[in-house]
Amino acid sequence: MPNGQNRSEQADFESEVLAFVAVAGDQAGCTLILHAFPDEERIPAFEALQGLLSNGLLEETDDGSLRFASDQARGDLASRLSAADRARQHLAVANAILARDGEADDEATIAAVSHFIGAVPLIEPSDAAARCLAAGEILYRRGEHKAAGDLLESGLDLIGRGRATVLQARLLTMLGKVQLATIEVWGSKPVARTLESAMLAHAETGNMDAALHVAGLPLPATHGRDTTVRFLESAAGLAEEHPEHAALIKTRLARAYLLERADSTSAVRTIDQAIRHAEVIGREDLNLRALAARAFIMFYANEPEAAERDVQIVLQASTSDPERLAELDACETAVNLCLLSGDLERMYEIGTRLVAAGEWTQNPQHTALGEMVRGRTKFSSGDLDLATVHLEESYRLQPRWLIPISLLAQLSYLRGDAERFEHWMGKLNALKLPEKEPGRVAIGFSPAAVWCRQLIDLGELTGNPELIDRARLIVESPALGTGAPFSQMAAMEPAAKLAIIDSDERTITAFDHEFRDLYGDNPPWIFISTVALTTFHAGDRERARTMLKKGVRFGQRNKIWLWTLDIAETLLGISGGNRAKPSNASIALANWAANLAEEHGILNGIDRIKETLKRHPRSQFGGSPESGLTPRQQEVIALMSQGMTNKQIGTELYTHPYTIDTHVRNIFLKLGANSRAEAVRKWTEANR
Repeated sequence: MPNGQNRSEQADFESEVLAFVAVAGDQAGCTLILHAFPDEERIPAFEALQGLLSNGLLEETDDGSLRFASDQARGDLASRLSAADRARQHLAVANAILARDGEADDEATIAAVSHFIGAVPLIEPSDAAARCLAAGEILYRRGEHKAAGDLLESGLDLIGRGRATVLQARLLTMLGKVQLATIEVWGSKPVARTLESAMLAHAETGNMDAALHVAGLPLPATHGRDTTVRFLESAAGLAEEHPEHAALIKTRLARAYLLERADSTSAVRTIDQAIRHAEVIGREDLNLRALAARAFIMFYANEPEAAERDVQIVLQASTSDPERLAELDACETAVNLCLLSGDLERMYEIGTRLVAAGEWTQNPQHTALGEMVRGRTKFSSGDLDLATVHLEESYRLQPRWLIPISLLAQLSYLRGDAERFEHWMGKLNALKLPEKEPGRVAIGFSPAAVWCRQLIDLGELTGNPELIDRARLIVESPALGTGAPFSQMAAMEPAAKLAIIDSDERTITAFDHEFRDLYGDNPPWIFISTVALTTFHAGDRERARTMLKKGVRFGQRNKIWLWTLDIAETLLGISGGNRAKPSNASIALANWAANLAEEHGILNGIDRIKETLKRHPRSQFGGSPESGLTPRQQEVIALMSQGMTNKQIGTELYTHPYTIDTHVRNIFLKLGANSRAEAVRKWTEANR
């Protein structure tokens, strides 16, 4: 051929190489470029590449990739490429990536798919969508959920959302799995929609096994709305002739009936059907899961004995099988039963079981829940060091949960650790409070009820009205639950506390009647303090006193000392009402609680009890000058005697003024002083 024709071909190859590098960017390399050309064209393509390198238009980097010698050259060429040119080069890059090593690794597959999408004008949309699915599956396995979701959404957009196809069903299924893995981001409403679309698409294409597989995915019904119920009802209809799928789907549908519609009758009927399906096929794992859900339902249907029977069956059967430790329904029900009975030892064991489940399934949410249960147990029993360890671990795994943060703030306050208290309060204030959902069924310790209770407790403990106001924004009126009295009490308790704080006599009276209707004179121990206060403020002091004494005996017997301290304070207030002196029993109890608090280093939590006790000569906290001060308190009062302010003392001792305030209050209590001058005088006289 004439030399002019050879030069023309060489120029064509150079243009193709330049266009390839312009589209491939940092992925371009000598080997990669050569894979983009057929075998018979590789020699001239290589010669063209060498010419571009010699002329200085391209340059090779240390890692073997190619780039334009100047950004301007790249930009000039890219601007001249038509859409068809760019699409053709994207396709060439994608094929070269996949052909380079014969069998591409995950990184190469994902890179190739991004170029296939860019080549959509030149290839079939279904081909690009199928490649999106392949890369989305890889990203999902690697935990890159957002990138996987974006890629799968791109695939669905390529083929449209019209008539169902096998590819569409597979894309929707994979997208549903991605959304389930990121439930906190997506929320369960869009998850239910995606999975319902996938399930119906599989059914329309005749793949019932795939449709029922989608229906059996672990959708978190506890966080859904009515969309979840409709999805599960559709799934149950499809699964009626498939016992294995039906057992799983109807188990979840039963829970959804209870949680979303407060329909315990339908829940019981549906869970019984699920158990029969599991028994027909002899699947013990499905039967245990259904029994766990039935325990959950029975508890909220106010049948705790039936719930206890099912819980025992599930927990005993799963003891030797770590994979079954994650039966959260059984664990949650067991915790609620422990709260009813006050069995803290068993409650701690359940927390340990949840931690083991999380470690086995590699689910940090299970582990965080178990650590939180263990932390709350140790907090109630007075082991503050271990409570701190568990709660901090729960916070590390789930930094957006309120309960660990609130309890850690309370622990810091009770210990007088101002720095840690301010740290946890900062975390608490940074949290977004859940909005109240009108018509939302209040079952058990619903998120809103738990948040309110924690905020109110912390606000009362620290005297911080802002926390109480935050709780008031969530509970503006009683949020009555349905089903078990326990769930109704849990929902009403924060609102009752707010009514007492606001001195709303009408609302207090209404709550008093509600509490009497639910439990009479025998409320669960966890609610006794609130119920007694409500009854007391409603005017029936004798009934309040009787219940509190019963609760205190329970607390002493079960060593729930921190809770007993709260009861003791309440009892002192009732016994000492109308300026009457507290009874001998009340003072003895308060002294016992205060001594126990002192042993555990809890100071601020007993200030108000001491304030009441020091007014009565029978109290051991009468404030005699001989009351021993701790070494730190002696340092503080020595600096007080020099006329220093609390801020100055804090600077001198490298301690926050907040902590010095605590020490000064405790010095006043121990010395029976009402002013700094009086405290210094009594201390000086006692040490002459």
